[in-house]
Amino acid sequence: NKYGFLNIEGKLIIPIDYDYIPGGFNNGKAIVNTGCITTEDGWGFSSVKGGTYKIIDVTGAVLKTMATEYDEIYGLHDGMAIVKKDNLYGFINDNGEEVVTPKWTEKPEPFNNGLARFYMPGTYSFSAVKPFGYIDKTGKIIIDAA
Repeated sequence: NKYGFLNIEGKLIIPIDYDYIPGGFNNGKAIVNTGCITTEDGWGFSSVKGGTYKIIDVTGAVLKTMATEYDEIYGLHDGMAIVKKDNLYGFINDNGEEVVTPKWTEKPEPFNNGLARFYMPGTYSFSAVKPFGYIDKTGKIIIDAA
């Protein structure tokens, strides 16, 4: 149960050395994990515990080894990745620098075109729309949650 990367021709370009890869490449960088334990919840969602997260480039070179302060790091989107720490969510950039300190109890949406949707905490019915807002890549609220 190890993972690596193939190119478009199906040639192995990044060795099958990783225990978890939360997404593909984004702007020439990807996040990988070695030494973690992954479990599935039966709905197709994985949970990751432990290990060492790294940011690699398309040659497989390690650009940064991430601090183990995060419980989980999700894949890169628009140069940013969601992080989870003590059941709170925030963001790091593709250099591994924390840009938005984990503060939301609801997992935000990945960045797209420079903005990410965040949700206000609360209990909502399955069909109810959760109040949400948008932040930019500096963490500045662009549209406040209603």
